[in-house]
Amino acid sequence: MPRKPRTFVGAYYQHAWVFLVATKAEAAQRLFRRLPASRQQGTTEKTLIRYVAPLYWCPKHKRLWFKRLADATSATCPVLHPRRVPAKLWAGITIRETETVADNYAYTRGEGPVRVTAKEFQQRSKGGLAVPGGGRKTRRSSGSAARKRASPG
Repeated sequence: MPRKPRTFVGAYYQHAWVFLVATKAEAAQRLFRRLPASRQQGTTEKTLIRYVAPLYWCPKHKRLWFKRLADATSATCPVLHPRRVPAKLWAGITIRETETVADNYAYTRGEGPVRVTAKEFQQRSKGGLAVPGGGRKTRRSSGSAARKRASPG
């Protein structure tokens, strides 16, 4: 029986990519294809397995994190900014608590909050479009705003 796809991070130097694949080997292959030709010359798909890992959401820290083999000697886990994860890939993120996450890391760059609440995680992983920080993504036409002001009550 084939494995269920999961969301993996491929992080190599200061760059990170997110993939929905079934195995680390597949994630390493995709990472290899994303690297510029100059970086591909110095490595192989097999050696890039050290730079891929499943992506997790920690309910304690409210952060997306991963732990590659390349991070094995570090006590903290690298984190990924939620805006770097495409909407379709949230369903493959696993819930897993960790003791420590990095406060400042190259992969945290992005607009908006870096924390993801339990409600936001649940909405995103089920295919909803939660906005980080608890805000709502709504648009009202000027007509609907005028009706609301004019309505009694």
